[in-house]
Amino acid sequence: MGMPLSSSTTNPLYNDVPINEAPFLYNKDLGYWDSRMGALNDSDRRIIWLSYTILRLLSTLMIGFVFVAILSNKKIRRKPYNLFLIYLMIPDLVYNIPGGIVYFLNYLAGKHISVASCKVESFCTVFGLSGNCWINALIACELYRMLQESYIRKHYYPPSVRVVSIRCIAAYLFCATLATIGAVNFAKLPYKTILQIGGTACLPAPYDLTSLLVFNLIISPFLIYIPFGMVIYIAVTITRRGYLPKKGEAKRVLTIFFFRLLLVYILFWMPGGTLVMLSTNPWYALAGGFLAQCQGAASAIAMLGKADILECVLDLTNWFRKKKSSSSSSCTQSSSTPITTTTTVSDSFTTGAPYRSSQKNSSSIKISNFVDDLDEEQQDQPESRIL
Repeated sequence: MGMPLSSSTTNPLYNDVPINEAPFLYNKDLGYWDSRMGALNDSDRRIIWLSYTILRLLSTLMIGFVFVAILSNKKIRRKPYNLFLIYLMIPDLVYNIPGGIVYFLNYLAGKHISVASCKVESFCTVFGLSGNCWINALIACELYRMLQESYIRKHYYPPSVRVVSIRCIAAYLFCATLATIGAVNFAKLPYKTILQIGGTACLPAPYDLTSLLVFNLIISPFLIYIPFGMVIYIAVTITRRGYLPKKGEAKRVLTIFFFRLLLVYILFWMPGGTLVMLSTNPWYALAGGFLAQCQGAASAIAMLGKADILECVLDLTNWFRKKKSSSSSSCTQSSSTPITTTTTVSDSFTTGAPYRSSQKNSSSIKISNFVDDLDEEQQDQPESRIL
């Protein structure tokens, strides 16, 4: 059976009491939380944990495949806006992978496995939510600069990979700081990790009336409201000033693509997050959690709307098919007549053209190429090369 409610205002998570032996938090000052935090029975919690695990696994596979496809194609990843896409996928992966592992271990154990895992889940949730918001805001700012300079007939110089990386990593550090606040054990912080949604999830939340005000008026704006406000302001400004190019132009297609990607994020996280944070019924909160966790898979599908991303995904898919076919064929050949191929795995990943003639030899893909490769690219490249 589920654990009983308690009238104690002591949170077991930041007093380091084992979660499975501690009562659920019931705060008399915030009584509307009581039913949301009421423990479900063990069988219900296990079903929910398994469902969450499956959702996060599917999202991870879909995001990860697109992520690897972009990285494996040097031509595609050299484009600054595709690099933004890479950084946009990282918060989703951070959100899905550790959380999925924690949910699966909880499912196997039939209970929360540890306080530490609960805090990891809380950190990854905040980082994934706010990180995605801020990277979208950075993309919107760069799109605005591109359209504004194009509108006034000024040549647009896209950011180098170093500039894109510095901006995104700075946003990551800021979001990681906000996420850490909810996971540490200090007494007077604006929000802390608390067992919620019928005892199935560990999420950051305020714990009294003072922290509620601080959380809603100070912390929440930095988590989501400010970056969303930036995006909305930019979208309205672009529309009102007529910055959007004519139909068919590459810059218009690129702008619409990214705003559609943001719309997917909003459609899944806004109603999902609202149900999780405000619902007094744990089953409604669970529905919101399911909706929010589908965002990663939906975003991965939406990314295929960009032609060069779809191309590199298809290239990687064909490479896997040919690799599998080659492996199957080699098993049927005698050892005296080995099958050889003209392209190595590392060559196909580096050139982005699986199993075609190799133009240059490469031993592996290095993360340092992110910084070094694009710095060689001059800003006078055609739009098809930079967008």
